[in-house]
Amino acid sequence: MPYLSYAIRQTHVASLEVMGRVFGMQPADCRRCRVLEIGGASGGNLLPMAAALPQSEFICLDPAARQIEEGRRHAAALRLKNLRFRAETIEALGRHERFDYIICHGVFSWVRQPVQDAIFRALQACLTPNGIAFISYKALPGWHAYRALREVLIRHSARESTPEGKALRAREMLALLETAAQEPRSKWGPHLLAEIRELRTSDDAYLLHDQLEDHNEAFYFGDFMARAHRHGLQYLSEADVHTMYIGNVPPGIPREVAAGDDVEAIEQYIDFALNRLFRQTLLCRDSVVLNRMAAREAVDACHIQSFLVPESGNAFRGPGGLGMTTADPIARETLALLAHHSQFPVSAEAALAELLRRIPNADAKAARATFRRIVLQAFFATGIRLYPIAPAYVAALSVRPQAIASVRYEASYRPVVTNGRHEPLMLNEFERKLVLKLDGTKQVGELVRDLGDEVRPTLERFAANAFLCA
Repeated sequence: MPYLSYAIRQTHVASLEVMGRVFGMQPADCRRCRVLEIGGASGGNLLPMAAALPQSEFICLDPAARQIEEGRRHAAALRLKNLRFRAETIEALGRHERFDYIICHGVFSWVRQPVQDAIFRALQACLTPNGIAFISYKALPGWHAYRALREVLIRHSARESTPEGKALRAREMLALLETAAQEPRSKWGPHLLAEIRELRTSDDAYLLHDQLEDHNEAFYFGDFMARAHRHGLQYLSEADVHTMYIGNVPPGIPREVAAGDDVEAIEQYIDFALNRLFRQTLLCRDSVVLNRMAAREAVDACHIQSFLVPESGNAFRGPGGLGMTTADPIARETLALLAHHSQFPVSAEAALAELLRRIPNADAKAARATFRRIVLQAFFATGIRLYPIAPAYVAALSVRPQAIASVRYEASYRPVVTNGRHEPLMLNEFERKLVLKLDGTKQVGELVRDLGDEVRPTLERFAANAFLCA
């Protein structure tokens, strides 16, 4: 059964470039780079990237010929000359090929050790000197508890010989477990009950590949990194910055570890403390000298989008209850002006110039230092996103609104589309119908006459969700 292939925001090469620059690397410009995705299925993750970055080269590698052919059809429909699909195993990858970015999402934990070793060998051989690799995998100790659920589903569906039959039996068991988990004597617990409910709403492809795959392995971070070191690789960061050690060390970590400078030891103890069950780890060559204090000057070349909104006094509030409070007038003014630009990323250069206009008596050097510090602090707390290039979408409606070409194409064959921030979003039928008409030839009034009054508020949502282009 083909795996449904969607965009994964954290894997976007622009995000990987930012993480490299923040830690002192000089990674390739995402607008002119070479990218490999290992196990990319039908290319749902690479297609929007390739469409947005026409001067970069993308290769999707997957042994499933059926999915590779589907990806080729999509690339041809979008007329993408910079995306190639290869129906090959990782072992067949040429050792003389070079890539600035290598993505391996949803693969490593689901293949056997010889294939895992082949993935590491490919990174060792094919990453450019300042290349960055993304690998996601199930983590221990968190996955221990979830393994019990997988084993129950496998045992219940063992007699079925077809994928469809196995999925049906697994769903039957999930329904029974959801009822049983609410019994006072049950030891399943709230987290596993939540997982049961989530699996019940997932599609068959996810259920089969994530839970019922023959091989399903989790790793302690230290063991994963020991294997990476043997292949000349080192830890760069996590793709999800808020999960990292910088300013986010939770209680429950030995004092000597938290106070030390062994980043990998701190990361392992964070997993112990939080019982983490999934990681999205970035690796680079061990010859690269990293700046573990974070290179604040990396902010200068970025575009910044804030998700923090002013509350009362010196407080700012972000998604998920995130809060930042500062009494420093320059830091407060920085957060306030970035909040003003929340609908659309602003360049650091323009934001700093605006900051200096707002505080004319401020020392420029001190203001720049505070600006860099507060932006990075908010970035690591997920209150801000950083982009190395200007966005390709617009946040305002034009007379003849136009949807991003890849969004229109995706909407033509499925309800999930990828916006200009590389986020997968679900459309309802009306939204799909409207997206397909946004080719830049119709005025808003014409669209209202064709589809009704719901057009205007829907277009405003599209603009806010980065669906539209100039």
